[in-house]
Amino acid sequence: MNPARLAASALLVLLAHFSFTQAAAQDARAGEAQRAREEGLRHFAAGRCREAAESFRQAVKLKPDYAAAFNDLGMAYAKCGRDDEALEALGRAVALKPDFPEAHYNLGSAHYAAGRLEKAVASFSEAVRLRPDYAWAYNNLGVAEYELERYEAAIASLRRAVELKPEWADAHKLLALAHAQAGRPAEAVRSLEMVVRLNSGDAQAYNHLGVAYFNAGRRADAEASFARAVRLKPELAQARYNLAVVSLARDKRDAAFAQYRVLKTMDAGLAEKFYQDLRRGRVLSLSYK
Repeated sequence: MNPARLAASALLVLLAHFSFTQAAAQDARAGEAQRAREEGLRHFAAGRCREAAESFRQAVKLKPDYAAAFNDLGMAYAKCGRDDEALEALGRAVALKPDFPEAHYNLGSAHYAAGRLEKAVASFSEAVRLRPDYAWAYNNLGVAEYELERYEAAIASLRRAVELKPEWADAHKLLALAHAQAGRPAEAVRSLEMVVRLNSGDAQAYNHLGVAYFNAGRRADAEASFARAVRLKPELAQARYNLAVVSLARDKRDAAFAQYRVLKTMDAGLAEKFYQDLRRGRVLSLSYK
């Protein structure tokens, strides 16, 4: 064989061998990274966020383009209260894999926890764009929009959440509050009636429903709902205050002052508010708290 041809042939063999061994090393690192991630997931499931973060850090060190492990690392950091590092890891996850709806959702949650509501809205919006059946992302998008006082947008997002998960009582409750803030008492009533159908033992939901009834002009229903809240949870001071207010509005002074006397032993501040507003002739108001 021609010496030059022989040398070229030898070079090709050497290059092919190098490529094979490099691929084998990459495969080995990928396997180690996967095992490190699996270990991290076990730690995370057991509530060991620091150990989980260490395992996920090892995974991304072995495989720097491991978007799933960066997502997991961000969740572990968030669980440990390391918000800045959570944002950094989750930002890396979506940079590596822009079509990763769960990472966008987690990034939105991290932004929300850090008080960055506009960024949270952007991340949750991207999550639902990528995954239109993502009920949790629609719910959290609605929560962020609610806190930004964009009540119509919040209503649209929360409606989609309950369409996707009709038996999700908490989402119905949030939807009711958004309706109330948007000045839609009848819609708030319908949402809260769904909440108490889904969870008949939720005293706070009955308290909220009482407020919605009152705002819709249904005072007898409001009184019954506050009374139900108090029966379910006698220590719920806000429900007792609301029951006293609506009883007074219905000319039931004895019933109102019976609740006032109990309230004085539970929440002196609320009791004093009731008494002072009454003494000064102020119109008492109800609260969703």
